[in-house]
Amino acid sequence: MRTTRQLREVWAPACNVPLTSRTLVPGVRVQVHARTIEAVQALGSVFQAHRYHVRQGDTGAYNCRRITGGTGFSLHAYGIAIDVNWNSNPFRERLVTDMPPEMIQDVYRIRTFQDLPVWRWGGDWDKNPATEHTSYDAMHFEVVASPQELASGIAWSTVAQPPRDRARPDTWPTLHPGDRGPTVVTLQQLLSLPADGVFGNGTAAAVRAYQQSHGLTADGIVGLASWTALLTGQPPVGPDVPSPVKLPVQP
Repeated sequence: MRTTRQLREVWAPACNVPLTSRTLVPGVRVQVHARTIEAVQALGSVFQAHRYHVRQGDTGAYNCRRITGGTGFSLHAYGIAIDVNWNSNPFRERLVTDMPPEMIQDVYRIRTFQDLPVWRWGGDWDKNPATEHTSYDAMHFEVVASPQELASGIAWSTVAQPPRDRARPDTWPTLHPGDRGPTVVTLQQLLSLPADGVFGNGTAAAVRAYQQSHGLTADGIVGLASWTALLTGQPPVGPDVPSPVKLPVQP
């Protein structure tokens, strides 16, 4: 994997980053480099697959600052690092973490279509010369692929998937234009679209049309209200009808 110095070079410059706010897991959003969107989506999928509870209050990503205990910029300053639940995964000289090892193994299994690794975990930093750290940082996940490597896409067959319950719209992740993966395939199937797994312009237009016809905010983002309508087969409604609409209760 690339060293911290090499990652700074391929993702430069620091602090001048095209940022986007993305959902890591339902209820938790982070600011990251725009070219890491699919990688962040895959990381969140692994967290959900292992039912790991990510807290919004002590989870974050982009931060224009120097590296802890060093002089160079932190990878957070490039928008390619995420700290998760720092109160239960502190930066220490010995490893303290509530993250199950099976989950970390699944994080390392995430690959690009070129079969290249995507993420590194700070809990493996113990005096690792590649990272410029001499302690464990169990809260920390960093992208180790280059922007060009991520552009090839995530191989979703390498990503652990959480169970999705069609009776529980709240178990489905928020989807944005540009997202990829099996959940996008399900969205496209529900909208009777060609299911290529890419949330492109055609899918976005179909989502907005669906939202408008079902009395939802037509922003092209598939959140809880849109999933509720899609998964429960809500009928179209007039523009002045509150939604999601209650279907008749069956005896």
